[in-house]
This record gives sequence, structure tokens and C-alpha cells, in this order.
Amino acid sequence: MDLRFCYYKAHDLGFVGHAQTVMKELGITYESCRPQSIADQFWFFECKNVPKKLPGFLSEIKKPCNA
Repeated sequence: MDLRFCYYKAHDLGFVGHAQTVMKELGITYESCRPQSIADQFWFFECKNVPKKLPGFLSEIKKPCNA
């Protein structure tokens, strides 16, 4: 599963710190990540240990049908 971490939503919910640190605190592991500075986000790829209910600042990145 690929996840999008949105900084402004995380800060609104009281989570502070770097996206990678917050992911570690949540117990989510990942293969790689890519900052998306124009959108104030981080994208995490091949995530494991993802909770069934995601916090409001994390959302799944849906792959296009032809991917």
C-alpha cells in the first residue's frame, strides 16, 4: 500500500515532527518515500503494518488502472 502524509492535516490533529518520525511512531514501515514540497506532503511507498483505520492525515495513494 502506498500512503500520502499531509502535513497541514497532521498539525491540525496535534501531530508534530517529521513525517518519517510520525510513521515510525505509528509502527508503519515503508520501502521508500518522496517529498512533495509543493503540496506539503510526503508519499510513502510499499507500506507495511498499516492500521485498518488510517489517521486523518494519511490516505492511500490509488494507482491508475493501467499501472
